Amino acid sequence: MEINLHLRILFKFFSVGMIATLVHSTIFSLCIALEIVTPQTANLFAYLVALTVCYVGKRYWTFATRKPQSRFSTFPRFISVSLLGYGLNAFWVYTATSILGGTPYYPLLGIWLFTLEMTFF
Repeated sequence: MEINLHLRILFKFFSVGMIATLVHSTIFSLCIALEIVTPQTANLFAYLVALTVCYVGKRYWTFATRKPQSRFSTFPRFISVSLLGYGLNAFWVYTATSILGGTPYYPLLGIWLFTLEMTFF
């Protein structure tokens, strides 16, 4: 029984992370395609929306059965990991667009292949 509970929580945790990454990628790509902001600004805006999706999803779905006091104790860790994720995404955007001179869509490779995995663990 305990294993099933952990597997359900793990599935929900990964699902929320994937959905948040899809939201980030979609908003980032739309901002770039419409040429309304710079790639770094698009990354920031997309990340803030994805961060909200991630927090709400994990708070109200993944860990909905936790006691309220335990939520407050995990918030600093959530923010720390989120800042790490944003920093990694900003690094991919800067490297791909400023250093390598690639299209603004190239950072999505780093976001999907590295940031997603690094912020899960």
